[in-house]
Amino acid sequence: MPDNLNHYIFENYHFAVRYHLTNEDLVQLVKTFQTSDHSAGSVLGGRRSASRNRLKEIGPVVIKHYRRGGLLAYLVRRTYLGLGKRRCQVEFEQMDKVRRLGVLTPEPVAYAFRGRLFYQAWLITREIEQHQSMADLSRSEPTRAASALVALCHQVSVLIENNILHADFHPGNILVDDRDQVFLIDFDKSTIYKTTRQNLKEKYWRRWHRSVSKHGLPKMLSEIMRKHLLDE
Repeated sequence: MPDNLNHYIFENYHFAVRYHLTNEDLVQLVKTFQTSDHSAGSVLGGRRSASRNRLKEIGPVVIKHYRRGGLLAYLVRRTYLGLGKRRCQVEFEQMDKVRRLGVLTPEPVAYAFRGRLFYQAWLITREIEQHQSMADLSRSEPTRAASALVALCHQVSVLIENNILHADFHPGNILVDDRDQVFLIDFDKSTIYKTTRQNLKEKYWRRWHRSVSKHGLPKMLSEIMRKHLLDE
């Protein structure tokens, strides 16, 4: 569990923050929470919604708005039942955990929620600037994407060694920055998956391959992933 977090309430929003935030930062965040969010723009679609902002003490950040998918979204799109930890806290802690293991993911800066039994939630992470998704990069610069994919496979191996299943593993949730660093995003619903390492490797492979095929992405994405996950 992350330590050194500051917990406080600002305008009925509960915050857990890793760094110092000014009053101006908090006002900006609350305004962002209250405005309509928009899609994060993945080529693979998905249900993630995000906004961007710049905080005085931190710089560029991404604010993730938790939204339901499926039929239930038509009834209660933004509200969750607050039994146990909030989703924003769970994802914050999971991202912090995998970073400690050496997996690259955007730095979690803070999480926030409003309400108790029924709540709305947000996650604030440091923005990865000058990036493309693996999906976009594979179409525009396939050679560069192939090299980045090898680095991704090494990080996935770390997750597998620690029995962590990324619940939405696809090329739209992989970011490659201008220094060719590879980041995994969207750890919402990631879980400890107790099975053999081989079974977990195959589970990762099937999700990745299904997404590549479904969205007509270059076959080399599947070929390289299979080679490093299953054939070695």
